[in-house]
Amino acid sequence: MATFELHHLSLAERTQPRLFDGKFSKVEWLRKAFGSPFAFEHRGSAFHWVPFSVGDGDEPIVGVIEREYPFQHYEAPENGGYPTSTDVWQGAVVTIDPRHHSDGQKLAFERGTRIGQPLAVLGSLIGQINDRDDAPYIISVSAIWDEGSFQAFAERHGNILRSVTFQFVVPNMFDLSGKLDEKLKQVGEDTGAKHVTLTLESPDGVRADAPEVEAGVVYGSKGQATVTAKAMDGERYSSTDKVRTSRIAPLLGQGKALLSVVRDYANEVLGRGDASTSGTDSDRDPPD
Repeated sequence: MATFELHHLSLAERTQPRLFDGKFSKVEWLRKAFGSPFAFEHRGSAFHWVPFSVGDGDEPIVGVIEREYPFQHYEAPENGGYPTSTDVWQGAVVTIDPRHHSDGQKLAFERGTRIGQPLAVLGSLIGQINDRDDAPYIISVSAIWDEGSFQAFAERHGNILRSVTFQFVVPNMFDLSGKLDEKLKQVGEDTGAKHVTLTLESPDGVRADAPEVEAGVVYGSKGQATVTAKAMDGERYSSTDKVRTSRIAPLLGQGKALLSVVRDYANEVLGRGDASTSGTDSDRDPPD
């Protein structure tokens, strides 16, 4: 099976675009930014984004992230059969719904492909796009994760934790008090910050089942924040270890039919309906 990690893209308009090239909507910019091949660096290695289809209307953006990777094998018998290494291209398919709706601006990254940890690689790819002189938006990428994993962690510790930390994407702030928290939004607007970190901490413990914490967890799990926590006994929780995944039939061997397969199963790839599951550490990519 091909397994995909699910992520959310947030776009914040630049206050001072470096190069004005007309007005783009968020959807238009995502299609333009991912519409041409480009190279980017990740941890000292060269990676490449290669689009298969930019799509239009309801169609997703589909492409592949590639890197050269040494493949260890043996020479042919007539060449002595000695161990050798050949650089081959490894790739991970990426599918993006760029539309702005309740389950839009969503990205699925194929994992288990020797490309590396999806969120880390995406950070480098998105950084390359954000560095463009014509970029009218700053894009942030966050994992979509299983809120139930936090609840299970908290319940295991009696819903009393030493600390809970949220890192929110600005300007999509959630409501801590049941009404719009203008202070948190104002911090982003006044400082230009694209992320705001909030830590709830007490030596006597923080109630993990408090409405404010529960609201933050539900909001953050949609790809709007990452959450880390520490229990009173020192056990730690990180939402980045609980990324939601989706699965479809294997993609290798599909050849040029791959694009049609991904389009036909776009909802399954993007984890819609019953397709989304919780990721486990056992099928994560090795550190890159």
